[in-house]
Amino acid sequence: MDQISIRNLSAPKGELFEPLPSEHPILTSSYELSPDVIAMVQKSSFSGLDSENPYHHLREFEQVCSCRAIAGMTHDTLR
Repeated sequence: MDQISIRNLSAPKGELFEPLPSEHPILTSSYELSPDVIAMVQKSSFSGLDSENPYHHLREFEQVCSCRAIAGMTHDTLR
């Protein structure tokens, strides 16, 4: 029997899946996400550990997003 590497077993096969189109289009021609906002989101990333609560993670993420407003973009789009 041929040996198959773990990498080959975990590699995507066949089709590439594209994300679904957004229900909340961006209606502004330009916007900027500050490095501070990006750092806040990265700091509270969810790893899926048993000690993590996904609902708490989502609540924190929504709080970070609610601190930022961009003209022409709804809060749902920003999230």
